[in-house]
Amino acid sequence: MYEEEFQRLKTLYLPVNAEGQDMRAFEHFMFVGFAGELAIKYGIICWKPNTAYQAAVACFNSWLEDKEGVGDDENRQILEHVKSFFELHAHSRFFDLDGFKDQKISNMAGYKSVYQDAVMFFVSPSVFQNEICKSFNRKSVISLLIDKGFLLKDHNGDYRQQKWTPYGNKKVYVISGKILLG
Repeated sequence: MYEEEFQRLKTLYLPVNAEGQDMRAFEHFMFVGFAGELAIKYGIICWKPNTAYQAAVACFNSWLEDKEGVGDDENRQILEHVKSFFELHAHSRFFDLDGFKDQKISNMAGYKSVYQDAVMFFVSPSVFQNEICKSFNRKSVISLLIDKGFLLKDHNGDYRQQKWTPYGNKKVYVISGKILLG
């Protein structure tokens, strides 16, 4: 019963270009509307039919307006967070493999080097997990960065790669400096 009603409401009120987060929110709002319509049907509240749905749609539209329209807000937040990390730390927390050998780096996040006219950041796994993925699901961050072409895979398709450093061979996440351009 609910599934059929939800599909009807989705056709009527969900924007065509809605993404995952929008659809999940819409379903939550419509579930509350459905419960309200059941309460109307069984005389628990004295509202006119469709009043609960109208209220649920109004709340959903208000939610959409607050987040500035359809689209996956979490992905936008992830990209802003990652870009901000590199804007803040690209010149202070990454050992420059192309620079002089006696660099003093406080709170080192990894290494950087120029490769084919682009800066590449080689981020340590602990910094990737604790700072770049902070407040976000690590798998979601990895998937999004791969999709956008910012997290590079090796020839085997692994997103953690071996990299020679002055401190030995290390497993790192390779992030393209192009993230700073987006």
